[in-house]
Amino acid sequence: MVESYVCDLCQNDQLAEPSLNTDCVLCPHPKKDKKQGPTKSPVHTDSYLRASKPTEGMGWAHVLCSVFVPEISFSDASRLRLVEGISSIPPY
Repeated sequence: MVESYVCDLCQNDQLAEPSLNTDCVLCPHPKKDKKQGPTKSPVHTDSYLRASKPTEGMGWAHVLCSVFVPEISFSDASRLRLVEGISSIPPY
């Protein structure tokens, strides 16, 4: 019997293990405009670009962001499990 696949974000909705705030901890935070509110991300919510993995700090990081940041690694690289190394990123 083949088990159905559920992405980590959808699975988290059911289990609520990592944070319910699924914003990527590696993406620059949008600047808030007092008149218009926060700027919206150009990534659609159903896009493959939104694919995220939980971090060691109970947050979330996009897979694409994680792959291109040199300080970041995965606890299991073959399965892209838990994103590690966020605290080792130097402040800019």
